[in-house]
Formats: sequence, structure tokens, C-alpha cells
Amino acid sequence: MIQRCRWKHEFADGRQYCPRAMGEKMSRKVVDSNAMQSEALRSFLSASTSNYAVLNDYAAMEAYKGDTLISIFRSMNIVCEFPRQIIVLKTTGRICSLAGRARGLQRRMIEERQTRDFPNFCRRVSTGSVPAGERTAR
Repeated sequence: MIQRCRWKHEFADGRQYCPRAMGEKMSRKVVDSNAMQSEALRSFLSASTSNYAVLNDYAAMEAYKGDTLISIFRSMNIVCEFPRQIIVLKTTGRICSLAGRARGLQRRMIEERQTRDFPNFCRRVSTGSVPAGERTAR
């Protein structure tokens, strides 16, 4: 049985590949609002395309805290440099209500649509055209 890969990357010539299929080990780190602004995160993400930062709803909410425009640009600066290496989790309430087997739990915790659309979100943040009310965590 061939398993579809969700974590696709591109070679310089545009061909796509799956890091797992090529034997690369995926590494994920959950980041909080402080880590989102740290050079350690930039180093981690730039070290390998198989390194992923995981954003939970609290980190996303804190990015909008205070002076929204200033804090969102500051908080999202590093993660938007690596938009395809960001995994957005479902809200804490939705994760707590997940039931079933432990197998596949990590996959079920991921908010697939927001993870897939994160590069578009970053593009809008960089141009300053994020629609009112749109957030990375809902």
C-alpha cells in the first residue's frame, strides 16, 4: 500500500518530494509566543526542511495581543520565513474533545486547512493585507 505524503517539499528544479520517503526524520517542536521570536527557532527551521514548528491556539492568540499590527509582524516574522514548515493545531478545546485510539492522535490534532493555508496567511501578513478577523487559530 502506497501512503500519501502530506509533508511535501520542492527541489530547486520544482519537483516535489516527501522527506519521509527519502529517509529524512521529521522533527517537530511546539513553540510558544517567546519561542516564535527567538533566533533558536530560526536556526531550527533553517537546519532542515524536515524540521517543523507547531503552533497552538495560545501562541497565535498572543501574537494578536497588544498593538495588533506591531505584535503580529514581530511574532510572525520568523515563522513566515518558513511557512511550509509550520503546523497549526486545532484549538485546545477541540483537541481535548478528540476521542478514539491513541494511534493517529497527533495527525488528528492538526488543523489541516489552516496548516495548508499558512503560506497564504504569511503572504498577506507581509503585504499588510490580512482581512479583519482572520487568525491562524480559531
